[in-house]
Amino acid sequence: MFETRKAMSVIDHDAHHDREQLLDAEGQQMYSTKYSRAQKKTVLVKRKGKKTFPYVRQMLEDMVERRRSITLSASEPRTARYVNPSSTPTAEEKAVLLAEQAAHSRF
Repeated sequence: MFETRKAMSVIDHDAHHDREQLLDAEGQQMYSTKYSRAQKKTVLVKRKGKKTFPYVRQMLEDMVERRRSITLSASEPRTARYVNPSSTPTAEEKAVLLAEQAAHSRF
């Protein structure tokens, strides 16, 4: 679990480390104050634009594809209810599933 969280934080950092700094109405760069426990004082930090999470949609699509490619055995009681009788969805079914996923996604 820790390794997954660490990998996700690296992906998030790589996707968002170069965000633009926010500007106020006069075009001045915006800052916030933050207390640094290491320095034991208040420091200024740049205010950056909102994150866009460009990687999430592709990761979700990849997870769905990997999940569909796994063949579950109907003899296992804990997985029997998840076994799909048709091994591969048709192009129309895939389009419908992806459209439903996009409708429920905030990304």
